[in-house]
Amino acid sequence: MNWLLDGVPGTERLVEYEARLNRFYESSHALGLCLYNLKTMPPESIDHCLATHKFVRIEGPILLSNPFYELPEQAFSRTARPDEIANKLQKIYPA
Repeated sequence: MNWLLDGVPGTERLVEYEARLNRFYESSHALGLCLYNLKTMPPESIDHCLATHKFVRIEGPILLSNPFYELPEQAFSRTARPDEIANKLQKIYPA
């Protein structure tokens, strides 16, 4: 997902893109994998990522349920809360 860092037109609609992909994957025989680098991605993007992915993998081989997932219809109009990222990540994967 590092293409977001280029700032091309449309990247500001990340949450919409991710939410629409959820609907696409529900009705197709496809699998997607989004890779967000916690060290390089803006906290706003990470927050939107958490809102639009049912499962996450933070470290190691285990896929974890994401308690911060929002239905696509809710995610479309959400506001990022970058100041909550550390607490959210800690709740998902207490290291």
